Amino acid sequence: MASIRNCLQREIFTPKEERLLGTIQVWKAGKRRKTSILCATVSSECPVQVSLVKVKISDRGQYKPCIYWTLRNMQLVDGRDAVKETCEFHLHLDKVYKWVTNTCKEKYSFLICLWKLNQRYLQNKIKFVNINPEILEDFVPETQDPEIGETGESDRQEEYERYQELLTKETTDLEKLMEQCEQAVADSEAFVQMLMTDLQVLDQANLKEIINSEKQVHLIVQLIEEALKESEHLEKQLCAHEELLHTVKEHMDNIHQLQIIDRNHQKLYEEVIYLVENLTLAEEHAWILNNGNLDEPKDLELCIKAVQALSCCTSTNLTAGHRKLQAVAEQLIKFESLRQNFENRFVNHINKIIVLQGMDQDFILESDIDSLILMSHSARHRKLMSCKPLMEWLKNNNPVIFNDLLMVYSESLGKLYERQLKEFFSLARFKVTGAKDSRRFSFPDTTERSLPPSSNITWPKLNFSVPDRLEMDIGRRQLVDKVLEQVLSQLEHMCIEEQEFIIYFFNVESTEDESEEAQRKDIENAKIAKKAKVGVLPFVSRLQEFLILTENVFRNAEEPRDLNDAYCKLITATFNTIENLSSQSLKTPSQVVMIENFYFIFSFLSELKIPGLDHKRKEAKKKYTHYLNLYVTSNLGLPLEKLSEFFEGVKTRMAQGIKEEEVGFQMAYNKQELRRVIERYPGKEVRKSLETLYKNNFKHLSDPYLLQVVWRMMQDDFIRQYQQFVELIERCYPGSGITMEFTVEDLLKYFSELDCSDVS
Repeated sequence: MASIRNCLQREIFTPKEERLLGTIQVWKAGKRRKTSILCATVSSECPVQVSLVKVKISDRGQYKPCIYWTLRNMQLVDGRDAVKETCEFHLHLDKVYKWVTNTCKEKYSFLICLWKLNQRYLQNKIKFVNINPEILEDFVPETQDPEIGETGESDRQEEYERYQELLTKETTDLEKLMEQCEQAVADSEAFVQMLMTDLQVLDQANLKEIINSEKQVHLIVQLIEEALKESEHLEKQLCAHEELLHTVKEHMDNIHQLQIIDRNHQKLYEEVIYLVENLTLAEEHAWILNNGNLDEPKDLELCIKAVQALSCCTSTNLTAGHRKLQAVAEQLIKFESLRQNFENRFVNHINKIIVLQGMDQDFILESDIDSLILMSHSARHRKLMSCKPLMEWLKNNNPVIFNDLLMVYSESLGKLYERQLKEFFSLARFKVTGAKDSRRFSFPDTTERSLPPSSNITWPKLNFSVPDRLEMDIGRRQLVDKVLEQVLSQLEHMCIEEQEFIIYFFNVESTEDESEEAQRKDIENAKIAKKAKVGVLPFVSRLQEFLILTENVFRNAEEPRDLNDAYCKLITATFNTIENLSSQSLKTPSQVVMIENFYFIFSFLSELKIPGLDHKRKEAKKKYTHYLNLYVTSNLGLPLEKLSEFFEGVKTRMAQGIKEEEVGFQMAYNKQELRRVIERYPGKEVRKSLETLYKNNFKHLSDPYLLQVVWRMMQDDFIRQYQQFVELIERCYPGSGITMEFTVEDLLKYFSELDCSDVS
């Protein structure tokens, strides 16, 4: 082993300026024995690099290093068994290497070498397990023979590294000394005697120098004593400074605490100012809320300002901590008391005005025998209009009482309008027939659509009888037409005037807007039965009915912009709800739910031809087409699933750069595999698969027209897919004679037969 080690050092490691410290012959455990040599080396440069090298032995006996590992990357040395002797050991490097050596002594000798390198250069980074500790601590080789172990070499290395190189001056002096004594080198005793003589001379000179320097020693001692005294003085000053600094630290801590207290005071001051400014109601406001006369315009104006100030106070943003403060709680109670007192006073005031207006007997016809004019209600409206800000306040603070007032207004003013209109229609009948009590002649019921909002007036039925109308002469007809035109004109003016007042005074939305916060709520809260088949959703059908009804009612409206905005909001909500609910059904695919509902919306929007909804109609068509194509594509591959997968793989190989004529040489896409896949799809099986597909379509789709559309699209795409398969066979398998077992004519026949079949 010594000769091998010397050869390795000379041929491999010396050229690399590395020293070989340990070697061992090994081979992999559990495999055919193929011996290699593991070498532990260190570099000569600083810092020292410790390496583990695997050297292979060629058949010609040459050594060649094949793998280098840095010993710093070694994680674990596993001796396999700490009790039982075994020649196997494991080293955890980039992976676990399992090696076997000739003898246990060689194994332990090499592991001890690694252990010493770990201690010396790696600060015990490597962990040693399953090794008897006594071996690592007390192992001493029986001989220093290099063939037995390498520990002696490592000891010599330690001694070698303790050697210190001579300095340049030391080398020069030694050379001069050798030149002076060159003649005495042959006589070693004379040379030694000369050196001893020179040494004595030097000792005497040194002794004299020491004696001469005694005074200087005393001076140095004196200086040292003075330095000690100065040091003691300096130490006392440092202690005093330290005490001062400790006091300063206490003061700084106190200052920090004072700063915190000051910040807290500032925050508290800001909070108090905030609460005082926002929760203080002027005394004049409180007095006017409790005592102000609502019949007086001046007091009413002051009440409006006081209510606004009270609303600002009550709407102040307060935290839970604020509300726990007693002063804040008392103010909030005071505000609530003021609000309730004024609310009761105001409601009684408005209620009284409304009731008195409903009982007013002064609303008679402003007309003579030749004219029909309904008395305007503008004066009554103006009297109430001054209270509009207070009505808004009441609506925001107590919607229930506000709605009750609205009902009182509807009932009281409905009676007033009823009396007024009865008188109006009586005069109209008198102008036509000459008798107020005539019953065989009345006007057509054309005013129903112009009813005043929120009224419950009992309208008289005014209908012509055809025979009477034919008996009239031309003059009579002209009179009737004139009177009828006057009646309708007056009714229209009255209804518009009352509607505008109610919308403004009570701050209510128009009828179409209300029908639209209801339709949208109905749409957003819609649900479907999970276990039932889903077709056109109920709220989609109701949307169609709503649009038809609204268009009929507002057909002659001059500015339908607001109506179109409401339509767009409803349809947008419908689109979102359809897509959200489509995946909740367990029996109908989500794509089918969206196909049928978006097609239904597209159809009735096309029929209604509402100009403002043209973009929504196009959007519905786009969504319907998208989900229709998605449904057809996702179900198209089912009849020829394996064949589709095969040719998808062919197209993938071609996309990766394989030439068409070389695809057939691929193991998974050769001619035999193609024939095997084609044999799985004879015409009979294809028709059976298409029949299953048609039944699924029939089961999912509830609209016969959509069923036909889907089936035709599947037919076209299926035939297109078939032709693509045939083209790929001709391009990638030329001259193979491989063909599909069914033709395009067969496919057309299958589709036609299934289309006419009864699958119910």
